[in-house]
Amino acid sequence: MRKLIIGLTEKAGLNISVSPGQIIAAVLVVVLVGVAGGAYWFGGKSDHEPALVLNTMPATSDGIQVRGDWTVTVTNPDGTVNSALEFNNDLNRFAGSALTAILAGSDAIKFPPYVFLGLSSDGAEPWHTHCQESINKRPPTVVTRDVEVVGNPLRITTTCTVAGEPGTLTTVSTGYKVHPGKSYTSWNDANSTTVTLVDNTFTQNGEEVGGYGLTAHTLDTPVPVVENQVISVNVVISFN
Repeated sequence: MRKLIIGLTEKAGLNISVSPGQIIAAVLVVVLVGVAGGAYWFGGKSDHEPALVLNTMPATSDGIQVRGDWTVTVTNPDGTVNSALEFNNDLNRFAGSALTAILAGSDAIKFPPYVFLGLSSDGAEPWHTHCQESINKRPPTVVTRDVEVVGNPLRITTTCTVAGEPGTLTTVSTGYKVHPGKSYTSWNDANSTTVTLVDNTFTQNGEEVGGYGLTAHTLDTPVPVVENQVISVNVVISFN
């Protein structure tokens, strides 16, 4: 069999003797490695095997997300459960600015958050259906940090004893207020500018109302309610 003699350099004084068969075998190895590499990087596949996905780029991070997980239960006067809902929602447009203002050390944000129940009367006047605890449908809240859960989410709870005419629960929301005499700057999505948020509370029916939205949700199916039923709300606001 003929052999090819490959001389490197005279100075090196080294000759490598390679047969044509060895060259062909080496070429085949290179080709096979190239094909395998192409399958690895480009996701090639046979008719019987799924494409390789090892070349998939890491998913782009969504960053820190803040969400509100809600549980809303309507209980009859005898203690039986009339309906129970679970859902989640995102922050309102001014909420992110409030959270970053707090992290930056602003003393303008007035917490704890409030809960507003969108109760609409079946009669002529929507306000004819309200809470015994609050005619403005903002019953007192209890706010705690859940220290036994990873991330220590913020838990907001409240109860509303339905009063007045039969009605319907259509929306739920949370919000916050700004301390009197304080302000902070927030981005305004409505016209892509900044806006200065100040205390906007006022007294209505003997109660303080006003404020800015934190989270909100419109129920997919409105829930009918009648007098003396109890609406229990549990909101868990967490960072992911």
